[in-house]
Amino acid sequence: NCSNLIEVDLGNGVKNIGDYAFAYCDRLTSITIPDSVTTIGIDAFSNTCLEKVVIPEGVTTVDIHEFYSCPNLMSISLPKSIETLAEGAFGDCGNLMDVYYTGTEADKEAIVIGDDNAPLASAYWYVTPSNISWTLEDGVLTISGEGEMEFEKAPWGGQSASIEKAVIENGI
Repeated sequence: NCSNLIEVDLGNGVKNIGDYAFAYCDRLTSITIPDSVTTIGIDAFSNTCLEKVVIPEGVTTVDIHEFYSCPNLMSISLPKSIETLAEGAFGDCGNLMDVYYTGTEADKEAIVIGDDNAPLASAYWYVTPSNISWTLEDGVLTISGEGEMEFEKAPWGGQSASIEKAVIENGI
């Protein structure tokens, strides 16, 4: 019974979040998933009230119904490592507006998106331009590459609360 659970902060070192781990925790609004996590199970966060989610680099699949029916979910941050967004991963997330993706447009096109993920099609994807790369480690955002940064909203915007310092390298 998790009816009073509002926030979860998983410790660094946690590698897997099991199937149904937080499903139906209907008051859960916040989850911190550490970079050590590489696998998140089926329905792990379905039917919660999460508002935003940052999936760490290294996770390759958002599993079946992982965030299904999360009515308050407005933004997600997906790493370049994502290869599959399984059936219903974000199904029935009618308020999903923003997807922050760390890969390029070509990387995005290679992602396999399963059925029942209509909110992903209607959300705006903020994608890293091919001439730019960026990392966010220990609160430091580092932007590198060549040329101008041309995008309406920054692809790291979904993680802006974690940024304490920005380093823009020569060439930008």
